[in-house]
Amino acid sequence: MRVRYHRNTDVDINKADINLSDASFNDLRNDPVIAEHNFSFTTLRPHHDGMLYLGLTHMRNRILWRFDPSTHTFKDLDYPRIGGTYDIKIHRSLEYDVRDDVFLGVSSGLHNEDEYAKAPGAPIFRYDPKTNAIESLGIPLEHEYTQTIRFDPQRRLLYGFTYHTFSFYVFDVDQRKTIFHALPGSISHISAIDDDGCIWSTWGRDQHYLFKYDPSINEIIWTRKKLPEGGDSYMYAGAGPIDCMFNGGDGYLYVALETGSLARLDPKTGDSEYLGRPSPYPRMPALIMGDDGLFYGTCGDDWNVFIYSYDRQRNSFAVLQRLECDGTICYRPHDIAFVGDSIFVGETDNPKRSGYLWEVQR
Repeated sequence: MRVRYHRNTDVDINKADINLSDASFNDLRNDPVIAEHNFSFTTLRPHHDGMLYLGLTHMRNRILWRFDPSTHTFKDLDYPRIGGTYDIKIHRSLEYDVRDDVFLGVSSGLHNEDEYAKAPGAPIFRYDPKTNAIESLGIPLEHEYTQTIRFDPQRRLLYGFTYHTFSFYVFDVDQRKTIFHALPGSISHISAIDDDGCIWSTWGRDQHYLFKYDPSINEIIWTRKKLPEGGDSYMYAGAGPIDCMFNGGDGYLYVALETGSLARLDPKTGDSEYLGRPSPYPRMPALIMGDDGLFYGTCGDDWNVFIYSYDRQRNSFAVLQRLECDGTICYRPHDIAFVGDSIFVGETDNPKRSGYLWEVQR
C-alpha cells in the first residue's frame, strides 16, 4: 500500500505564541498563527460527483471544504456565510441526504463554560454541492453545539448529541424544528440507527448505560445494560465508551470502543459481545464497510495510528498499514472514507502542526 498525505495549509505550532494543550478558546482564536493556519480534519464524506466533502476544525470558521482526489486540491466552501464566532468545527456532523442530493450538517464549538450563555447555539445547515448554496434550517437547541449527528433519510429525522451539556435532540429537517430533547449526560463519538429506525447511545455520566430512541413513539427506552468495556474518558471528560458505531446490515450494530476493541450489539435485546481488537492501542474513531463486505477502520492514537480490516465471517482482524510517510507520522485519526481505490483518513488534534488528509492507495 502507498501512503501519502495532503494539506490545505500548514503551521508549525512552535512558531505560535501559545501551547495548544494549555490554551483557552480565546487564546487560540486570537493567536494570528493558530487562528489562520491551523486545521484539523474531523469529517470525511464522499459524494457521487467524485469529490470528498470535509468537515474541519478552524478557529476562524473555515470549517467546510471540498477535496478533489484527481487533482489533490482543496476548496474552501465558505462556511462563514452562515457561521458565527463560536462555530469552530464540524465534528462528525455532516450527513448526506440522498433524496435532495444535499449535505446536512451542524457545527461544534471549543469555547469554555464561561461563554456558554453568550454563544447562540449552532444552526443545522443544508449545503448543496451542485450550486454551492448553504442555508440555515434553524438552531435545534439554544446555546448548544453539536458533537455528532446521524440522519434518517426515510423518516427525515436528524439526531444530534451536544456539548457542553451532553444533550440529545431529534430535529425534523422538513418541518425545521426540534421534536424531542433529553439529557442523557453521556455522549457517543458517533452513534448508529438500527433496522427499526431506533438510534442508540449511552446515558449516565458515570455508568454509561445503553439507551435507544424510538421514533415510532417519540420516546427513549432507557436500559441498565452496558458495553463490554470503556467509559474511561479517553476522548474527553464524561464521554462514554462508544468511539464509533454503525449498522452492519446483518441485524447487528457494530461498536468500536474507545479502548480500541470492537463489540457487537444486538438491538433486539440490548446485549453486546466482545469481538476482539486489532492493536494494543486505545481508540477506534472510524469504522465503515468496504465493497468487499469487510469492515475498515482506524485504530490507535498518539503517533501509533493504523488502518485495519475486520472479517465478520472469520471474526478476524488484519492490520493493513501504519499512517506514516517519509518520516511524517499521523498523530490521531478521526474519520475514514473510500474514494475509488483510495482510503482517506482525516487527522486531528496534532500538537505540533496542522492535521493532514491521509491517503492510502490499495
